[in-house]
Amino acid sequence: MLNNPAVRSLLQQMVAGPVVGRHVQHLACTVGRSFHSSEPAMEIFMVNSEDDFKNKVMRSGVPVIVNFHAEWCEPCHSLKPLLEKIAQENEGHLHLAEVW
Repeated sequence: MLNNPAVRSLLQQMVAGPVVGRHVQHLACTVGRSFHSSEPAMEIFMVNSEDDFKNKVMRSGVPVIVNFHAEWCEPCHSLKPLLEKIAQENEGHLHLAEVW
């Protein structure tokens, strides 16, 4: 999952800010794979309110990539398929939240 150098590099580039970047680097270095006997479930969901964000993102049992974007933001639309691919490749271990 996040031990994958390509995923780690992408996340570090996406959040190059000093505070957020430091947290992602820590996450990328400390999160490993674990065995699960149940079928993993990929989760991609919309966040529609502050309460929704708290419940779905902040209280998640797995890491969540939050894609903040706007209808007019072309780079945001370009990034979406890549983030969805990362979420699919890491099903059960990573979720994707979309905030419009």
